[in-house]
Amino acid sequence: MSRGLRGFAESASRALISTRNTTGLQQQRLAGDLPVKPNKFVEAWGTKREHIEETYKWDGDVWRTIGIYVFAVPILIYTVIKKEYHNSDRTYGRKEREFM
Repeated sequence: MSRGLRGFAESASRALISTRNTTGLQQQRLAGDLPVKPNKFVEAWGTKREHIEETYKWDGDVWRTIGIYVFAVPILIYTVIKKEYHNSDRTYGRKEREFM
């Protein structure tokens, strides 16, 4: 019984995987066989997105953005948290803590 079931499963999977028809290779579509016209603007955007490493430029704006998010924002967050700890220590009469 198991051998017959396995053979049936293999033939069914071969039939599902096969994309050939009588005229040759058939394009596999995810939305069925809809008559879709390609939009040249969408195609150009997709091509540009696929080849971003060839068109990307490292300029001053990129370095400024990296500097802001990698250095300035963490330093600002650390400074605000440190000030908050010092304010709470002064409020409750404790000795200020040492940070780094």
